[in-house]
Amino acid sequence: MIMYSVLLIDDEPWVMEDLKFLVDFKSLGFEIVAEAFDADSARKAISEFSPNLVISDIRMPGLSGIQLLEEYPLETRTFKTVFVTAYGNFEYAKHALELGAVGYLLKPVETEELKKTLQKIKVALDIEKGVTEQIHHYEKAKILYTLLDSFNSKDNILERLQNIGIKDHTRKYVLVLAEANEFVSDEYIDMSKWDIVSFALSHRRSLLFIQSKNGNLNSVGYKNLISHLQKVSEKEDVKFGVSNIMPDITKFRSAFNQAECALDTIFINGKSVNSYYDGDQNIDEIIRFILELRATDKNTIFLFEKLSEMLIEKNINIDNLNSITSCLVKHLGIDAEEVEINAKELINQFSDVKSYFTYLCQYISGSYKPNGKTSSRYVIREITDYIEHNYNEKLMINDLAQKFFLNPSYLSGLFKEETGKPFTAYLVECRLNKAVELLENTDLSSSEISVQVGYEDYFHFSKLFKKHIGISPSNYRKSKRLDES
Repeated sequence: MIMYSVLLIDDEPWVMEDLKFLVDFKSLGFEIVAEAFDADSARKAISEFSPNLVISDIRMPGLSGIQLLEEYPLETRTFKTVFVTAYGNFEYAKHALELGAVGYLLKPVETEELKKTLQKIKVALDIEKGVTEQIHHYEKAKILYTLLDSFNSKDNILERLQNIGIKDHTRKYVLVLAEANEFVSDEYIDMSKWDIVSFALSHRRSLLFIQSKNGNLNSVGYKNLISHLQKVSEKEDVKFGVSNIMPDITKFRSAFNQAECALDTIFINGKSVNSYYDGDQNIDEIIRFILELRATDKNTIFLFEKLSEMLIEKNINIDNLNSITSCLVKHLGIDAEEVEINAKELINQFSDVKSYFTYLCQYISGSYKPNGKTSSRYVIREITDYIEHNYNEKLMINDLAQKFFLNPSYLSGLFKEETGKPFTAYLVECRLNKAVELLENTDLSSSEISVQVGYEDYFHFSKLFKKHIGISPSNYRKSKRLDES
């Protein structure tokens, strides 16, 4: 439960003590962080503790509670106020409410009355915190995507990074992309050794900008960070993709691409913490192995088993995988349109690279033929209906085959025969049609729409959208609104 801070103000110590123990503040989500006995000490406490709630007596020697509140304009005030008084004067209450006070309690304060007031304020603070954080994360993510999606000068980069909370650009840094079921904040990392700025990219992915506190991020410090992330991953069920050490803030875009590639490469190597490695130099060796192996049933099984090992052994990353899968299906005599070969889409369709190879193996050995057009059409209609209602989930053909009691390779061929499109192409079209609908009829950002239609990776979504629709999501929305106006 979120705890909100409380400042108590009263010139009579015994009243203050009585109020402190009238209810269990902590069980209601509040913690008393400071006490003040006059206006001067109240000002200092507000400045030092930035309380979420001020509970103040109205009448005090010198400046009254209402006069004190007048010093903090409502439009910039960061705390809520409840007044306590022994005087049941309506004018007092009216003036307090006009100044934005959210409660007015008469002495002696009754336990139930204070409890109800605190519960009401807790609900309001929870809503405000949620909305504020949502807007904050949205604005930061929006700046980041703008920064990464186009060329920027060094001054432009510095300004935008400062706007998302990254102030120090003089030290080396790494970017870490985290994937979990919730926002991964800097609280996950040992703050005694690292300076960290974190923010959400989507409801499952978060970005961490990490610098060493001593200013010297070297290979030893990098290994220590990886080791620490490994412990966090085991404890918190989160995966991390880590960029190389970056010496210059102008490399921010490269660092992000490396962290994203490293995280997606977990699809291949199964690690929970993965550092970026450029495996380009090893692609030719793997392709040579594929081409030299004669395609027989026995050799095909060996090929898939050996490939799984070689991809890890040779540090092949997700960006290297496209050319390998293209060569693989061509060598096996499979029509590339019949099976998915794009690495980014493989992540959306399969749990890991081994399950993809299992699917290919089943596809090659599949010998099922439709028993009847009517039953085939009925099954595919059920599956397309399921896709239409669950397009935003991680839909994989193996899972659908299991759900509808079919062989995966048989389903793949049957799906294209009945719909005229491979399964992946159909799913992409379904998702993009929904994205178009959301762009036209909602004010959701492109990154939010990306998540809603099933793509955690906004950049992949943006590329798909541009490839199939012919224009980027943001430009599509602009053009539609211009047409309407």
